[in-house]
Amino acid sequence: MSVSFTTSSTTTPNVWSEDQASVAYGWAMLVGEALGFTSFEDEVCLGEESIESFKGRVLLALAVAPEDEGMPVHTVGTVLGEARTHRPAGYLQAKLRALLSVVESGERQGHDTVVWG
Repeated sequence: MSVSFTTSSTTTPNVWSEDQASVAYGWAMLVGEALGFTSFEDEVCLGEESIESFKGRVLLALAVAPEDEGMPVHTVGTVLGEARTHRPAGYLQAKLRALLSVVESGERQGHDTVVWG
C-alpha cells in the first residue's frame, strides 16, 4: 500500500495531474514528519493543501532534513506472519524531490491544490 500525491485545480474539480508520487505506507510518517505534519491518520494519509503551501513544506524539508541513512533489511511480524523490509539510503530525499517535481508539474498545468491519499 502507498500514499499517492498529485495536483488538481479547484476551478476544475476531479481533473487530476498525470504526474504523481507515491510513498510506501510504511514510510509515509517519515515523509510526513519531514513535511511538518504531526498526525499520521489525519494529515499524512489523506489530505489536500494549496500548491504554494505544500511547495513551501517540500522546499523547507529538502533544506533542513538530515540525509536519510536508510534502514537495513530486518524482519517484522505481521498479521500474516513475518515480512522482511528495509529503506534504502536517501529514500527521504528521493521522495521529497519526487514531490517537488509533482508540485512544479502541477504549477505548469495551472493547478492550485496538492491532494494525497
